[in-house]
Amino acid sequence: MLKAGIVYKFALIVLLGCALCVLGFSGVNFARGEYDEAWMSLHKIAGFGLLCVAILHLITRRKKLIKLWGEFLDVILSRKNPGFCNMDRIIGAIESYNIREIAGKMGFGADELAAILKSNGIKLVSADQDLRELAKFNDEKIFFILVLLIEAKFGKASGCKV
Repeated sequence: MLKAGIVYKFALIVLLGCALCVLGFSGVNFARGEYDEAWMSLHKIAGFGLLCVAILHLITRRKKLIKLWGEFLDVILSRKNPGFCNMDRIIGAIESYNIREIAGKMGFGADELAAILKSNGIKLVSADQDLRELAKFNDEKIFFILVLLIEAKFGKASGCKV
């Protein structure tokens, strides 16, 4: 099913692009004064096809559309607890702190936290690197680094093999 879904989504995008190109080309011809029955029919077919494919695309992406609508309302209405509270917000909140500051806030020594990160394959130059710099040196593994920090503080989940 996964491969069919990918092919379906790709086909929708290609059809959207083709319909837009045909509409644009026929529209330019109309603007230049070249009215022809064939161009008019092609323009109508492409417009109807664009509408159908756009509806299918919206149905396929309805979860993302609902999430985007919720985020839009959160921003417009200035809600106190927006619906897009997720890992991006956590990362954004602590990515400017360096390892020494994070270790202090978590109750570790900087050397102890550095040893935990290094033992899990994280390349660490110094404890004064902020989390964003650390992620750049480690193939943008900022989520993995956060997981290691949380596991160091609260322990590993049972049955989790990381």
